[in-house]
Amino acid sequence: IHANASDNRRLRGIETYYLKNTGDRATLRLAKLENGVDMLLGGADASADADLPHIISDLVQGHKERESSALARHVQNELVAHLRARYPSVDSLGVKQGPFLVLDNTHMPAILVEIGFLTHDLEGARLASSVYREAIAEGLFRGIKSYLDDEHARLD
Repeated sequence: IHANASDNRRLRGIETYYLKNTGDRATLRLAKLENGVDMLLGGADASADADLPHIISDLVQGHKERESSALARHVQNELVAHLRARYPSVDSLGVKQGPFLVLDNTHMPAILVEIGFLTHDLEGARLASSVYREAIAEGLFRGIKSYLDDEHARLD
């Protein structure tokens, strides 16, 4: 769970990511900031020795892509619907794919939820409110429950 920020103070909305490589420049820019890649690599290129764990992780994560995508859709839909019931101006930026380190090397469905922009006047004020954060928590819970209910029904 992350809060977004941008130099463009008009940007706002909630978006949910699951792990997958993408060519979308905005997503790659966000991933670079979130991942702290420059800090992790110390300005140098990763060695060839780092390729094997990455390849294995890709194989494992590839099996979880469908589940992660489904979890992302459920959480995004439920979170936005729950918040809009009380805060009609909540914007959905949708479900997206991205190469985020926080989602890599997981052995379960994994998502990254950007709950709003701290740099947007209205969203920043809402995110500072414990009542709004509790509503976010409830929306996240509803999304996870919806996903689990759906998966349970699929397996029956």
